[in-house]
Amino acid sequence: MPAEFVNDQVFLVAHRNDGETLRFFTDSGGGWNAISEDAVARLGLEADESINESPAIRFPEFPEASIPRPPIDNPMEGKLFVVA
Repeated sequence: MPAEFVNDQVFLVAHRNDGETLRFFTDSGGGWNAISEDAVARLGLEADESINESPAIRFPEFPEASIPRPPIDNPMEGKLFVVA
């Protein structure tokens, strides 16, 4: 997976076919997957899903990045929370 190391932190760097780039902060503690409202707007996505009444989106497609989607049987149903 494409990665950047910044101040001893690891970020996955995903490039979409339309040229947009998204950096994912990685955390081995995990358990909460999120995307910012700004990134959702920049990528032209819509928060049309919800988890526990919080806005969410399906995990975006990144065919060139080989970043696996979260499984749909996880507590977040393979989605990302949309946060401010």
